[in-house]
Amino acid sequence: AWDNENYIYALAGARYQDSNRTIFLRYSIPSNSWEFLENTPGPQGAGDALCWCGYDGRIYAILGSSTHGTTFARYNPQTNTWQVLANPPGGTDDGCSLVWTGGAYLYALRGEYYEASPLQDFWRYNIETNSWENLSPIPDLDGVGDGGSLLWIPTKPDYIYALSGGSYLEQPGYGFYRYQISTNTWESLENLPYPVGEYNGNRLGFVNNTIFYWQGAPPDWAGGGNKFCAYPLIEIPSVLMVVPENSIIMPNCWFNVTVTVWEGEMELENIYLVAHENSLSHTASDNIRNHYTWSASKSAGTWQFSCPLGSAYIDTSGCSVLENSETKTYTAIFSVKLSKIAAPGMWNLYVRAVDNTGLDNYLENINAIMVQVYLEMSLSTYTLSFSGYKGQSVYATQSPMTVIVSSNRNFTIKVRAAGDFTSDGYTISASAAKAIGGRTVSLSTIYENVWNNILYGENMQKQIEWRLDIPSNVAARNYTNTFYVRVETLPEPPLQLVQNPSFEQTGYWSFGTNASRSSERARTGSYSAKQVVNSSSYTAYVTSDNITSFIPGQTYYLAGYYYLVNPGGGASPSQYTLFIRVRWYPYWENDDGYVQTPSSGFASTAFDSWTLVSFQVTAPQNAVRARVFITARYTTGQTPPATSAYWDDIWLSTQPP
Repeated sequence: AWDNENYIYALAGARYQDSNRTIFLRYSIPSNSWEFLENTPGPQGAGDALCWCGYDGRIYAILGSSTHGTTFARYNPQTNTWQVLANPPGGTDDGCSLVWTGGAYLYALRGEYYEASPLQDFWRYNIETNSWENLSPIPDLDGVGDGGSLLWIPTKPDYIYALSGGSYLEQPGYGFYRYQISTNTWESLENLPYPVGEYNGNRLGFVNNTIFYWQGAPPDWAGGGNKFCAYPLIEIPSVLMVVPENSIIMPNCWFNVTVTVWEGEMELENIYLVAHENSLSHTASDNIRNHYTWSASKSAGTWQFSCPLGSAYIDTSGCSVLENSETKTYTAIFSVKLSKIAAPGMWNLYVRAVDNTGLDNYLENINAIMVQVYLEMSLSTYTLSFSGYKGQSVYATQSPMTVIVSSNRNFTIKVRAAGDFTSDGYTISASAAKAIGGRTVSLSTIYENVWNNILYGENMQKQIEWRLDIPSNVAARNYTNTFYVRVETLPEPPLQLVQNPSFEQTGYWSFGTNASRSSERARTGSYSAKQVVNSSSYTAYVTSDNITSFIPGQTYYLAGYYYLVNPGGGASPSQYTLFIRVRWYPYWENDDGYVQTPSSGFASTAFDSWTLVSFQVTAPQNAVRARVFITARYTTGQTPPATSAYWDDIWLSTQPP
């Protein structure tokens, strides 16, 4: 393992019959010399793997084999000491490999720990928490074997390249793969021209935008076992950053979006920026309500900016692209605006970068901006004049008044009077004035609706007729009053965030061991979710698909109905603890760091009846997605008979169910 400076660190390794080889060495590049270092804290073997980590400047090592056991440790070059860490999820052997990817994580292939069956295990180690997790397995059906290897390239930060090595049957291995960190997915690349396997020790390497491998296989295999091969990389652009990530945006106001893209050949041609309501896909059609696309395109050396929805939503004079040939990056600034009717709530920002060969890459910031409620109003007149005789009903000469409203939320128009009409001690009751719109209102000092639940829109026009019913006993004089016209947005109707809340469809939910969609009983419809309740039934979980249409920091109502079957045997409902909660996740690419609300379960209160349970939960500020997670178990210290629990009508909303 090279430390990116002056040293290469090496494990001496061991044969299966060696009992306790722990030799650890370092090679000095400047002096062309070797030195022995502190021995490894566990025996070495065929399952060894070593990597340098720039996150903390340490050397990490997986040590051992199927006969020596497995030890995971890190070495401090400053103190020449080892520290034993949490062991990986399983033992390692031929083909084990370890790689650092530029942050707080290491990734590992397990290797051929069992000679009789294929192993595709792929793991991730969190340096901060000293913990491991299983990831998507490498897609080689014959498993990882001799010659397995991992490679991370800083200029391709979202990818790990891998050789799966020879098969568990010791057959030649041609598998070459690429793993995408952000999506936890693998893809197969072009097969190796000459197979690896049978022997350990060969590794992937990288220099000058090319991946290399040495075959290191038996001489009677294709290629003679000693081929040295190169795989030139196609430079795929990489979207490194999109800013803002958590900002408040007012419709009809200009704001900047900054995009940073890496492109190794400096041949980027197009950058597409999409802003869309988080309930939509970035591929939806553009419209001024909830989906916008802007583009920066390079032609004849010049960047041009545009917006398909029109020039009203992009300020080209404020847009720019800065190209840096040293860092091979492009920094694009989009000066953009959303319409007055852009939907209030959380929006995502999606960026796609395309080079001159059509290769592309994308990055999406979930809930990057919060679009505020927008409301503006103007009146066709600000003076009303009535003229008439006692007992007459007269309309203002300026009537009807036109109220012009732009809003991104449904609204209502209200009117009131400052008080009664007055003239040097004489009065006319405010109620003598009528405002006539969707309904007729007799004015008072309290606002009343004259137009209700008007659909959002831009320059929406509603008319108000103003009439004065002049009392028959009024003194003939000039009277004055002040009327107020007020526009208020209406609250959004409750948004149910849970898809398929009654389990009537087959999708939107996942079920663990001993849990399923069931037609045995239902509160509404024909189906519910069923789970076994026993001492270890945490695995009998029911969980929703990802939920994204929430606002970080906002409080929601979580509710559901449960039906607990009486198992007999003198059991009491309180002997069973049920859990319905929301897991809030700060990342899309993995489930690390989630927060659960509520944090604990509740003792059930009834058998054989549908019972409502409800909680208030608040979305953390850093949450980008959420899932409803339901499970159950015996109450601590209790040992009742096993039974079944059913769930139906699950609710997550800003309003109670």
